[in-house]
Amino acid sequence: MTTPMGRGRHDVERELPPIRWPHPGRVFIALIGVWLLGLMLAVFVPALIVPPGEPTAPTGQVLLAFASTVAGALVMTAVGLVFWRRHEDPVATVFGVVPAISVVAGGIVMMATKLTGV
Repeated sequence: MTTPMGRGRHDVERELPPIRWPHPGRVFIALIGVWLLGLMLAVFVPALIVPPGEPTAPTGQVLLAFASTVAGALVMTAVGLVFWRRHEDPVATVFGVVPAISVVAGGIVMMATKLTGV
């Protein structure tokens, strides 16, 4: 097979189609926002109730701070479960459950140190 002069295989430029990246939907963005609010409820609100620099704190304040931590962890877990229901991907559940477990474990340690004064 012959090709006309100047029209060889290397001279023809092929145009590639544009890459279309998936864009997150509004529900996804809203759920990420709710997850971040749960994280703030679990980490920053207890720090406002019981300052981290104090060696001890009253029992009522410590329990209120820990309740805030648990509430934030529940919000993060709920968002992870909603992601799992929408996408049926176990990674979505891990997204909510693992940080929640970590935050609650940290809250337990902080509660124990604040109540005993260690």
